[in-house]
Amino acid sequence: MKRNYDILFENDIGPELKENEPYTFMRSSVILSENGFSIWKQNRRNQNIHTHDYYQMWYVFTGSCEHTIDNHKFCLKSGDIIIIPPYAYHSMHAGSDDLLVIGIDFTDEFMSENSSSDRIMLSCINPLIVKQKSNVSVFFGDDEIEGLILEMFSEHMKKNDFYEIVIKSNLMKLLVMIERMSIAESSDDNHRYLIGEVVRYIHNNLNSKIKLSDLCNLTNISESLLASAFKKITGQTIIEYVNTLKINKAKQLLKETNMSVTSISYDLGFSDGAYFNRVFKANAGCSPKEYRKHYKE
Repeated sequence: MKRNYDILFENDIGPELKENEPYTFMRSSVILSENGFSIWKQNRRNQNIHTHDYYQMWYVFTGSCEHTIDNHKFCLKSGDIIIIPPYAYHSMHAGSDDLLVIGIDFTDEFMSENSSSDRIMLSCINPLIVKQKSNVSVFFGDDEIEGLILEMFSEHMKKNDFYEIVIKSNLMKLLVMIERMSIAESSDDNHRYLIGEVVRYIHNNLNSKIKLSDLCNLTNISESLLASAFKKITGQTIIEYVNTLKINKAKQLLKETNMSVTSISYDLGFSDGAYFNRVFKANAGCSPKEYRKHYKE
């Protein structure tokens, strides 16, 4: 279904902040509605440095901007989403004339005011908020995220029956989706570190027979997860990576020493000479003897 974006270009709503307006601290009891929530949009205007006692989510609908949060600069473009924790000092400088930002302000009370289920759901989101306080991250929203935000904007604007339920439901779903992206990023970072350890181990043990079980013991993850993460990060399977390094070393030994092909294969951890020859030919396009002959002539 085609979305109707016209509502974004109608009358402004919410606490839209004017460029060069002298403000420093914004209190939720003054800025937000009685229920501790607000949603607003802003075009092209800069924001001076300020802070507030509530959470703020920014979604860049179009254009770009530079957002400075506690002296850290973030370049945001269309589709980016960021959560600013309470009491973080931040400012914004518009980066393009077509900048359109949708802001969502909310308090803990808004997320947990009515039911035990709300409080349970908020406790699930707290890890994300804690991470945001120490390390603000930028996430890229997809069509589903944009749809949720636009629906919240429309509901807040029209204020039909039960609109607050729709807004709270969408906000909770947004936070869950962002938390999942955060978990995925943390997982990728951890995998990069572990694969780095694997690569170092391979390089340091190139003259040995490298077993997948040894690499799993090194990283403390399963064979399938290790294989998947290694391929994702390096673009090669573990065996492809190991064999490439070993064959490159074999080429060097064939050119620079008089070691026999058999000695080289065993020196590099190949227990089967025939297998070594097959791997070498697949990599170099010729047998080890032919390779040596070419470079010795």
